[in-house]
Amino acid sequence: MKEVKLKSCPFCGGEAEEKHSSTSGLFSNPIAYYFVQCKSCGATGEADLIPRKADEAWNRRPAPENKPLTLEELRKMDGEPAYCVNSRGDGKWAIVHICDDIQDSFCGDGNSEEWEFAYYGLTDDSNQLLDGAWLAYARKPEQEEFKLNRLKERLERETP
Repeated sequence: MKEVKLKSCPFCGGEAEEKHSSTSGLFSNPIAYYFVQCKSCGATGEADLIPRKADEAWNRRPAPENKPLTLEELRKMDGEPAYCVNSRGDGKWAIVHICDDIQDSFCGDGNSEEWEFAYYGLTDDSNQLLDGAWLAYARKPEQEEFKLNRLKERLERETP
C-alpha cells in the first residue's frame, strides 16, 4: 500500500508527522490510535485507529484563508514573524519591530532588508502595489494565492 505524503501545516506551514498514543478501553485494555501533529505549532488532526486514515484526515483539512495582515494586526505583532512580500511578489520571513512612533516601525529580516510601515499596502489606481510597497502574511502564501488575493482586493474596491 502506498504511503500517504503529509501536507504541511495549514496554520503555520510547518512540517507534520504521524504520531501514535493509546488510551484505556473496555476492561482497561489499551487501544492504540494515530494522529498527525505539526512539529512547529503543535496543531493536530483527527485521531483514528488506522494510521492511513489519520494521515488522510490531516491532508483533507482546509487551510484557513491567508489574507494579507491589516496594519492593525501588524501593530500587535511586535517581535513576531511575518511573511513580507514586495510589489514583485518576492518574499521572505521577517520580524515585526514596533517603535514609539508607529511610522518608524518596520519588519526586518536581520540582514539588510527592511520593510517600513509607511509603505505598507500602498497601491496605484489599478490596485497594484507601488514600487517599495509591501504586504505581510501570517504564513507564506502560495504564489497563486498572492495573485488571487490581489485580484479579490481590486474587485472589492471597484465594485460599488
